[in-house]
Amino acid sequence: MARGAPRGGLTGRGGLPWLLAAAPVLLAAAADLAGPLGLARLPVVAGLLGPRNALTAGAAVLALVATGVALVAPRVRRAGLLLAAGLLTGALLLGVVAAVRGFADRQPPPVAAGRIRILEWNVNGDLVPPSEVARLAVRERADVVVLPEILTAAHATYAAAFQAAGMPVRAFAATRDSEVETAVLVRTPLAGYAARVGSSAAPHRSAALVPLRPGLPRLVALHAAQPSLRGNADWNADLRWVAAQCRAADVVAVGDFNATLDTLGAALGGCHDAAGIAGAASVGTWPTAVPPLLGMPLDHVLLGSGWRLDGYSVLHGEDRSGARHRPVLAVVHPAR
Repeated sequence: MARGAPRGGLTGRGGLPWLLAAAPVLLAAAADLAGPLGLARLPVVAGLLGPRNALTAGAAVLALVATGVALVAPRVRRAGLLLAAGLLTGALLLGVVAAVRGFADRQPPPVAAGRIRILEWNVNGDLVPPSEVARLAVRERADVVVLPEILTAAHATYAAAFQAAGMPVRAFAATRDSEVETAVLVRTPLAGYAARVGSSAAPHRSAALVPLRPGLPRLVALHAAQPSLRGNADWNADLRWVAAQCRAADVVAVGDFNATLDTLGAALGGCHDAAGIAGAASVGTWPTAVPPLLGMPLDHVLLGSGWRLDGYSVLHGEDRSGARHRPVLAVVHPAR
């Protein structure tokens, strides 16, 4: 190359804008392919896949900013426009998957014979009083209430609160050996269950209820560990436990899985995600501090092949309750 000639290629100064443009496209493509390639549950990767909605919106906003800078600053116009194109392409790659999974926001179906209404709400220990949980359950005519994280000391308080609200329940606890627990409350007329305590690798985060009469689902409840660097192994173990339970057709698995469809997949074991079936798998349930379209859908109801979905809703009316999660309601009936 002659002295003073401009350097070309991707490693030269002229190639830097192309690298900036390619980076968001490659990252978005990697995010979309992580699940199909079996990489979605790896450490770091799992955590980065969760905020798909926020990353999509962020990339789109940055594309607008880069375009604006390019228009007012001629010296960086080429680099700005290339970066804007890369960011916009990345946003489209991420957003198409989110759009396909769906942002449906439907009202719950009415009460009907043969339907079971399952309410799940992670109230983060004691951020919502039991009376408020009972009020919501009564309003939504819930038959089963899954609380992935309540204070063990408040267990008896929930039964009393539901009794006072006019909805007698039988409370099934996972264990009493931890400050917090996963609890399942079943409306008294349907409370024909036997609890299996300590049935998973994390007894205080899980519960399994076996029906004692036909027409009821085998209930599996879970508050999964977080897929952080230190917690990734526990999180994977929790999901494997649910997948093993889902080999039974009559299972309905409910809880805060700390996972989206990127890491859960369309099915976990033999169970399918109710939100995915309803076209609402991109509606965020966490955190309530951001709109549902920007949040992460971490709370799930998974249906075994023996159950069919009548309706699924993310309930937005409790965003100011103090809880960080939105409740979800699934209405199911036995497959015939």
